[in-house]
Amino acid sequence: MRTTQTYTLGPGYWWPLGSLTNVEMLQVRNGKGLRLMFTDALISPDDDDEEPKSYISTVPYDPHPIVLDPSRAKSAAEFLYAWVEGDQSAEVTVVYNAATSISPPGGLLPDGKVGQAYTRAFTVPGSTGSTTFSTSDTLPSGLTLSAAGILSGTPSKAGVYYLTLRATPSSGPIAYAVYSLLIVA
Repeated sequence: MRTTQTYTLGPGYWWPLGSLTNVEMLQVRNGKGLRLMFTDALISPDDDDEEPKSYISTVPYDPHPIVLDPSRAKSAAEFLYAWVEGDQSAEVTVVYNAATSISPPGGLLPDGKVGQAYTRAFTVPGSTGSTTFSTSDTLPSGLTLSAAGILSGTPSKAGVYYLTLRATPSSGPIAYAVYSLLIVA
């Protein structure tokens, strides 16, 4: 099963788009300042202007669809990030192979607001049995992630947060996804 998501990416951040094993294709519009990096190291929100520590390649801007080859991945946890140069924004449409991925697919989560309740549920479509969700990242203050895949709470601090979720089903492959969550004041 494939899913498609379109993101508008602003400048000055490494935006997580998903793991290389479940991103099939990209279509970039208005992205002359866009760089794509593959890395097996999570990029911290504090490293906004820092290059990834380990990457396979940089994909130059191309208005044609970019088909990705998962065989190039060093591990199942390798992720695709986008960086927008200067003060422009870029529109990127990502096609995900949802057979072994977390839903919603990795990328940008809906914004949250300090002092307002936030809830987002994650699943692994097609998995049989129970699935346990976890993250080793620091969640926004006031939010928790349940083992059932529910991110909820009331955020108390504004900022941009990156979350790497791991979904471990009772049977089947482990799925990873990287998300970016903006909490506004």
